[in-house]
Amino acid sequence: MAVVWGIEIFGPLIEQHGEGGHIVSTASMAGLLSSGSQPYNVSKYGVVALSEGLRVELAPRGIGVSVLCPGFVRTQIMTSLRNMPGASNVQAKKL
Repeated sequence: MAVVWGIEIFGPLIEQHGEGGHIVSTASMAGLLSSGSQPYNVSKYGVVALSEGLRVELAPRGIGVSVLCPGFVRTQIMTSLRNMPGASNVQAKKL
């Protein structure tokens, strides 16, 4: 919903100043290719579809729209201590 709220808030402001502008949303390659998590894919495809629709709608007003779809990156996010339940308590004790 953050993408929708951002566009609802900043879209009119960009239009009001009358100098055109550009909206850039961030989705994921999951918005273009199906993989493991259907709910995640659907949410990212929603960002892509919204951005593509707005691009056509806002172009006559001088507002461009792009969507960034970063690829998959191998990280250790799932095994990182900072992402484990109670990790903030462990880190606070170390300080």
